[in-house]
Amino acid sequence: MERFPSPGETLLGEPLQLFPGGKGANQAVAAAMLARGTNTEVCFIGNVGNDDAGTRLVKSLSDAGIRGDGIRTVPDLATGTAMIWRDSRGNNCIVVSPAANFYWSAERLASLEALVHGAALVLLQMEIPLEANQRVLDAARAEKAFCIVDPAPARRLPEEFLRDVDLLTPNEVEACTLLEEPFHILEQDQLPAVAEALLDMGPRAVLLKLGERGSFYKDRNQEIFESAHRVHAIDTTAAGDVFNGAFSVAFSIGSSIREAMRFASTAAAISVTRAGAQSSIPTRSEILSLGNLESKV
Repeated sequence: MERFPSPGETLLGEPLQLFPGGKGANQAVAAAMLARGTNTEVCFIGNVGNDDAGTRLVKSLSDAGIRGDGIRTVPDLATGTAMIWRDSRGNNCIVVSPAANFYWSAERLASLEALVHGAALVLLQMEIPLEANQRVLDAARAEKAFCIVDPAPARRLPEEFLRDVDLLTPNEVEACTLLEEPFHILEQDQLPAVAEALLDMGPRAVLLKLGERGSFYKDRNQEIFESAHRVHAIDTTAAGDVFNGAFSVAFSIGSSIREAMRFASTAAAISVTRAGAQSSIPTRSEILSLGNLESKV
């Protein structure tokens, strides 16, 4: 649509488009696509409904080369759906209907430990219940896997959960939500203090995603700012997911934090020049070319 509607207002929009999505699935597909050619396997854990949308989502994951033994079909529930409004500047607003994503039986929760066995890196987001994420984190800690949490959709998280997190990757909305502050754009000189406040909540490191301004990393020993590429944004849907998936791949194959940030930032910049979620994910060669990166990333 040209602009977002006000409460009670009706606007005409462009034709509806349907894309495979979901934060976890987007991140998994980004990771799988960008891990091609490396000795890296991606396994996705999630639920779908017994419907056409679920069938298409499972196929999209399989087509990306993702191991699917962590995917379950939940009878009598719909597949999770995100309804995305996009304005003429490429900004978006999203409403998520979790449906099957929020159904985790005791048997399902008990199966998570085996699914995490052997993992080197675990990437979580908040479109599933906190209990399920905590079970995965517990299993990941036992495996000594590196644990990344994307705290989206934005919500408060208990410190006992955050203490198990190696890297927390909020955007500005999510950072303000975690800190129980009204949303505001984070000025450059505020980034260290905001990251420090998030570190005080428990995670070992924080990586702030700042959209077109770049990203900022902080742990107890170092601070790193990486600027973003200047591009013409068409659709920012899934840009944060692409960033997380790309960062996870680069870091898991031995890149430094700075190199992984640059790789992820370049991937996200390319993705916003294309419509859709998984359909916007770039190839490794595109990222290396635009970012002038070493091929080892």
